Amino acid sequence: MNISGKILESNGDYYFLKKENLFEEINITTSFLDNHYQKITVKQRYWHIKNNNYEIVYCKQCKNIPAKWNRRYEYVSCSKSCVDKLNSMMVHKKFKMDGANMKEKYKKTCMKRYGVYHISKDKTILEKIKNSLNIHHNNPKLVAIMNIKKEKTNIERFGVSNYTKTKEYKDMVTNSFKGKLVDKLSSDYKLVGFGINKKKKTNHLIHRLNHSICGNNFDIDSSILYIRYKFNHELCTYCNPPPKLGGSSSGEKELLKFIKSITDDDIMTNTRSIIRPYELDVYIPKKNLAFEYNGTYYHADPRIYKPSKTIFYKTAKEIWGKDKLKYELCIQSNIKLEIIWEADWKYNHGKTIEKIKKLIYFSTVKRIEKL
Repeated sequence: MNISGKILESNGDYYFLKKENLFEEINITTSFLDNHYQKITVKQRYWHIKNNNYEIVYCKQCKNIPAKWNRRYEYVSCSKSCVDKLNSMMVHKKFKMDGANMKEKYKKTCMKRYGVYHISKDKTILEKIKNSLNIHHNNPKLVAIMNIKKEKTNIERFGVSNYTKTKEYKDMVTNSFKGKLVDKLSSDYKLVGFGINKKKKTNHLIHRLNHSICGNNFDIDSSILYIRYKFNHELCTYCNPPPKLGGSSSGEKELLKFIKSITDDDIMTNTRSIIRPYELDVYIPKKNLAFEYNGTYYHADPRIYKPSKTIFYKTAKEIWGKDKLKYELCIQSNIKLEIIWEADWKYNHGKTIEKIKKLIYFSTVKRIEKL
């Protein structure tokens, strides 16, 4: 199929597609999804175009029902029962045991001990289990005895009091996370070092990646890497450098400091005299240009929160409505209001400051042309 190059370059970015008016082309190209899903996200449609897949993706387990699309931007099984079956198969594969044989063995054990093929079928057994758990958890002495028994068993089997302290377990977890990270990285990036260091305060892992486009190796905090990946931001810290934040300064103060460094015009901060009763974080009167720093949580970033999410007794939809009203008041007052999101300022810093520079520059050019 002939797909516009701009769609493939967008990486499924909602704002880019909206700006380039590419939604119609995407919707037509992936119209086969419309009859199978009630809600279809832009990321889901983009996934099919990127992978050149123009067919419905079915559940890996039952293979009859269309797979669900989740927030990690991938297809998963159609239901919880199918997920459980897949997980069960993975466990059986790991221990080299056929799933059917394990079920049969479990049934035989239950029949021999309790007279039923599954303990959930006997209410008296379930009551005994509940009572036993309640007794044990409410009795500190029994809890202490159980912990001693666990430690002894672990020492006999693994040589340590807790299995999670063994090298075998640590290697298993490391390899699991390493595999997931490698799968998530695009073709432009290569994992050079996994967990090469740790931050003292947060205990976050530091990973080393190579960016094939700029050719640099760079170290990145695992938490920053996760957020940049989630928001589809450039991962490379050379191409997209993080902000230099002070110990106590907030993002809003950093934004103001940066704007003051690139313009000599008078700047009004936290003013309510322009669009009463609302406040403008940063306002440049000569340019009729205002900047608003929106925190991810307090302003309910729509890329993360659903309209029904409640934040300080208000839904995200109500918060967006208030922000929209401020935007409309600025338009009525002939003011260009630019929203700077916390996530973009922190994790897509390079592109965000370039955007601010262009806005201030072009507003200056327009003012000169009018004169």
